[in-house]
Amino acid sequence: MTFRVVRDRVESFLSRWSRLKLFPPIVGGVAWLSTITLTMPVEILVVVATLLSRPRWFPIAFFAATGSAVASVVFYLAFHHLGWALLIERYPEISNTKAWSEITKWLSDYGVLALFAFMAFPAPVPKTAVLAFAGIYRLPIAEVIAAIWIGKLIKYVAYAFIAARFPHRFRAAKRNVLAS
Repeated sequence: MTFRVVRDRVESFLSRWSRLKLFPPIVGGVAWLSTITLTMPVEILVVVATLLSRPRWFPIAFFAATGSAVASVVFYLAFHHLGWALLIERYPEISNTKAWSEITKWLSDYGVLALFAFMAFPAPVPKTAVLAFAGIYRLPIAEVIAAIWIGKLIKYVAYAFIAARFPHRFRAAKRNVLAS
């Protein structure tokens, strides 16, 4: 299934629920599902949901950050408990990659602050790899949870704020994508 089909189905699903009082928690549930299945970036979910219900941009961002953070913590804990042995068994070449050396350097130099920065940074950063490496480093779990949630909250609030304030930009971008 292509990304466009997934996005269109999510948009159709959300549009049916956008007028409900429980819409922001529904977005949070979809964010959890999207993060745990790695099917769609939550950034896109936040923008689409905000465009469907602009006055509720902050609760949408809050619940999306919470849902996505819970799923990310699940990944972190899985890597934390399964550890290095399973990762190396499945991906023996991983320790020789550039991403491995860069992420481990950041985590060893800055610890939880690096995790926070990776979670707050927009889409192209490989979040699952960062969570795997952070889980192996065995950072303090309470600090990890806070770093993941606050980083995601800052990022999704920024996306929702921009989508709510400048919806015409996003709608024009969608028309251009559909035309191509």
